[in-house]
Amino acid sequence: MPVKLSSVKCPSCGTALEGKVADRVYLCNCGVMHTRDDEGKREVKYTIAAPKDPSAPPQSIIYIPFWRLDSDVAIHYSRSEGGFFSKLFGKDWKGGRVSIYIPAVNWDPGTFKHWAGTVTSNPPQVRPVQEFGAYERDAVVIDEVEAQQLADFLILTFEAEKPGVLQQISYEVKVFDMSLLYMPFNRSGSSFTPAISIGAKALNSIRPLKGASSWRYGSQHRT
Repeated sequence: MPVKLSSVKCPSCGTALEGKVADRVYLCNCGVMHTRDDEGKREVKYTIAAPKDPSAPPQSIIYIPFWRLDSDVAIHYSRSEGGFFSKLFGKDWKGGRVSIYIPAVNWDPGTFKHWAGTVTSNPPQVRPVQEFGAYERDAVVIDEVEAQQLADFLILTFEAEKPGVLQQISYEVKVFDMSLLYMPFNRSGSSFTPAISIGAKALNSIRPLKGASSWRYGSQHRT
């Protein structure tokens, strides 16, 4: 249940807001979403994707947030086999504009990595809507800074994930814009599947994740 935070007001209209437990963002009825940290408050851009079936019962859909990082990726040097970006753009690809999608929720590492790779390599077909309607939205647990750190780490693991092979990579990621994408998922008991076209195979279920924001990351790797 939402916990009322009387000291939090919308920076746009001044309305007192109610926040979800553990949610890093606050959404006002006026449509403005913002976040707060030690550096103050700032507005968060977001998009709500319509489910395939807009008439689905309220309990059957949940919106799961993903950070979209519009980025410049530069591969300075690489000796790896079957890297993520070479599979996506071709073996001679050395960098360019990429939208990286990072789940903003608590999933286990395998599920987290699967969905980050799936949605990044197969961006969803989004038909934006203005509101969540009767559907629940999950809390944003991973903030912008953590999302950028995880993007760096995930690129590293995607590019050099073949075990038993000597691999080296040096790269740079520059994020020039960030926003949230709320993707609808069908839920039936403990099973969750996308309620939107993402162009790739999906997991049959989603399990809770613990400690994703504490993963280590870096820009060079050998195995």
